[in-house]
Amino acid sequence: MFDGPVMVSGRQTFDLEPTHYIHEAIMQYLKQDAPRVYPGIMKDISRPWDAVLHLGKRISLKKGALFSLDESDRLKMVYVRNGKISISYFGHNGESHINLFYEGGSFFNESVAISGACHQIQTGCCIKESECYLFETSLLNDDDFKNKYYYLINNLLLSASIKVVNFHALLNVICTKKTLSLIAWYILTMCEAHENKSVFVPDITQREIAMLLGVDMSSMTRSIHTLKKEKVIETFTKKKLIITDIDRLKTIAGP
Repeated sequence: MFDGPVMVSGRQTFDLEPTHYIHEAIMQYLKQDAPRVYPGIMKDISRPWDAVLHLGKRISLKKGALFSLDESDRLKMVYVRNGKISISYFGHNGESHINLFYEGGSFFNESVAISGACHQIQTGCCIKESECYLFETSLLNDDDFKNKYYYLINNLLLSASIKVVNFHALLNVICTKKTLSLIAWYILTMCEAHENKSVFVPDITQREIAMLLGVDMSSMTRSIHTLKKEKVIETFTKKKLIITDIDRLKTIAGP
């Protein structure tokens, strides 16, 4: 059990509460009614932070707007209350390495803000009109905040852990699977997130999945055509996905 202050980048951040609080939070997440996330998409995993919106700085972003955090906000945690934002991570050569989506009830930039280290350039695009709040990391050191909102610190730890596992899984399949099996794998994970139903509303477009997986649209279209031709799926739109042969889908997706 940790009962002392955590040191990040040579400075004290916050005292961890007893670990049973974090354990309870994890158990709550694992329940059937807990929010589920698609690979590369964060949604509703930090919704308890709605309770402290008055402590953040509100920004409103229109659909299609491009943005990046300016110097004064570079080390702030960004909470997406509602909407949908695509974040691209760029290397020093200017190439985009990966696109991730953040929907309502999720944080981004918190690891950068807490560690105080920014080694990658981030830029975003609003897929939907979005409402965001910027939080100072000094909140995590404030005794009053820790006493009153200890569960939000626990939630921050939990949501960061979920993101790491989620993104590592995504990066692993991107590096190891060919295009058809990669897309089949993503469809299969969506199916599992919807309790293995053969018909559900995916609420994500083929183009957005292509962005997440680093696949060009022509390859995405060919793969969907192949899955339809082999009668693995019947329909795939943002509002409806019909899987007709789940066993074949699993075979194509691979281990």
